[in-house]
Amino acid sequence: KIESLDLSFNNLDTIPLSRLPLTLKKFNASNNNLKAFISNNYKNHYIKEFNKYDNSNLNLEELNLSNNNLTIVVINFNEEKQLRKSSLRKVDVSNNKLEHINLKDNLEYLDVSNNLSLPSEVLFGVDKIDTLLQNNNPNKLKTKRIPPPPPIICNF
Repeated sequence: KIESLDLSFNNLDTIPLSRLPLTLKKFNASNNNLKAFISNNYKNHYIKEFNKYDNSNLNLEELNLSNNNLTIVVINFNEEKQLRKSSLRKVDVSNNKLEHINLKDNLEYLDVSNNLSLPSEVLFGVDKIDTLLQNNNPNKLKTKRIPPPPPIICNF
């Protein structure tokens, strides 16, 4: 029944998320050598390589991935899981090399400071985050609005 796990300062380059306890609420993997963090539900995905990321049963509330070498962070679920609100409220990914980030919309706190390659447009609701820290970033985050598809016209 582990609720908090601190793996910081261990020079880790991978963490098998599918092996973490489902009771985990707070996870600190800061100050390591992580290059990617992907938490997704790819169970039975047709691309078998994705199956190793089947860890959507994690119910984290706080996640600290600061001071790594992360270029990508994805925390998402498939369409079935979209109905379930994620409990993740606080994410710190400061001091990385982020080039891509995709998170759930219901965050309360996000720190993306000191990520010089982070693009400005992201696909999650930046305006819904209560506390957003993005110091020393050349690009400030904003939500990319995806236009709706054009209507389908049928002629009978």
